[in-house]
Amino acid sequence: MKKIFHHIGLFSRNPEKLIEFYTEQLGFERVDTKSISKNWMTQIFDLPAACQLVKLRAGSLVLEVFSSPELELKGRNNITAGYNHWGFGVEDKEFFVQELEKKGVPVLKLEGTGRFIYFIKDTEGNLIEIYQG
Repeated sequence: MKKIFHHIGLFSRNPEKLIEFYTEQLGFERVDTKSISKNWMTQIFDLPAACQLVKLRAGSLVLEVFSSPELELKGRNNITAGYNHWGFGVEDKEFFVQELEKKGVPVLKLEGTGRFIYFIKDTEGNLIEIYQG
């Protein structure tokens, strides 16, 4: 049975700024917007508020950006269990990283065993590893 990685869901305090980052810096396309009821949000995420969901797509990867003015979301904590980072694959990571730097996106560059490893953060502080794949 074929298995694929389909989507990532992100909660955002400033969704338009986050969406702008993913569309302008990483090349995602805004493909859908819908409302999610308070009932569903409570059942799925244990969050008692209706939310707006904006779907972004880059190739086969989908990002779901959730937001609600009713929620007071906390910032990321580096000392936590659970989601840590996700990998974003590009054809030529050196070229892609150079383009990000030209746009003013801060890039963390770490030298590994004969290669470099690159990380960036989105506007909510989510860590993204740029890899060639």
